[in-house]
Amino acid sequence: WSSGQLQPDTPQDRLTFEPKPLILDLFQSVQSLADSSAIKLDLQEPIPPTVHLQKAAFEVVLRNAVFNALKHSKADELCIQLTESADAVVLKITDNGIGIAEETAAALQLHSAQLAERWKNTRSGFGLWIMKFYCEKAEASMRYLRENGESSLIFHFPKHGQ
Repeated sequence: WSSGQLQPDTPQDRLTFEPKPLILDLFQSVQSLADSSAIKLDLQEPIPPTVHLQKAAFEVVLRNAVFNALKHSKADELCIQLTESADAVVLKITDNGIGIAEETAAALQLHSAQLAERWKNTRSGFGLWIMKFYCEKAEASMRYLRENGESSLIFHFPKHGQ
């Protein structure tokens, strides 16, 4: 993929869907991995019953963020929180593990094409690159926060009329 192939989402790409079944299906599919790593999975309630955004990007970001945390965090808890404001749907994935390396966290400020080059050179950060790519496609933001012994990836998916 190159940045030249990246097109912003269109109204046809955005769907109204129920996020809770999608998250619960993901939890079910990763439960054995979570069990083998002794990680408790949690969905913080309440969550919006429906959301209107680019479903494909949301699914890819959600799946990669959860898999990265399960694979790399050395956490014993992982929590998903989904909230909605007047202008965005916010997905927050938090764990109590070791966090993302400072250099990797700083690289999240790069454009996805720059992250792709970094990945080619280091073979590190593929999941983050995929998340960044899909965030850019959905015109969403992605940020990393480390505080009080917890790491969070926070994604803001903008609402574009419903």
